[in-house]
Amino acid sequence: MEETKQIKQIKSFKDRSTWRKKGKVTNMQLFTREQLLDKISKFKTGNLMRDRAFISFLYLTGCRVSESLDVTPLQIEFKEHKEGIFIVIQNMQCLKRREDHKAWRDVAISSEKDSAFYNYIFTYINSIPQDERNKPLFDFTRHTGYHIVRKFDDRLFPHFFRHQRCSDLARMGFNPADLRQYIGWVNDSQASNYVHLNWRDSADKFMRDN
Repeated sequence: MEETKQIKQIKSFKDRSTWRKKGKVTNMQLFTREQLLDKISKFKTGNLMRDRAFISFLYLTGCRVSESLDVTPLQIEFKEHKEGIFIVIQNMQCLKRREDHKAWRDVAISSEKDSAFYNYIFTYINSIPQDERNKPLFDFTRHTGYHIVRKFDDRLFPHFFRHQRCSDLARMGFNPADLRQYIGWVNDSQASNYVHLNWRDSADKFMRDN
């Protein structure tokens, strides 16, 4: 029985890996922001505050899982803006770049536009003792990060949230240059790999523009 279960797990890992390598994330597989938030609110784990914050962090930053595990609370500041309070994550390294293309980015998360997701991160950061803020914000391995995402939804992989965030930012009006700065791409053309829209998005834009 246990062996059969392990075989099924291996097969499911292989299926998701193939899905990832082929880039088969489409607008049909994305959540609405309301659906994603509802899933996070119902997400139950042994470390509830941390794991809900981790999923929210992957989504709001659009970062790779390895990039998220490199961030410490000392890189995070709360800054005032005319549109409200922002969490600003400073000097987040953009990984998987050639040596001559190394880069770091600052990511701003709005307390107004992304309030519910923001609150999960805000609450978690405030729970960390001052004398532990030089340690990683999420002090676990990449493998553990993958399993948190898998427990959240066994159809998903961490990089899915990069696709989700890019698509949602495009719906908010971000153009390819804006996305390049926010996500940390080398060039604008990568937007075509990560932004997944449909006819409803076009119809919504017509209504906004008129």
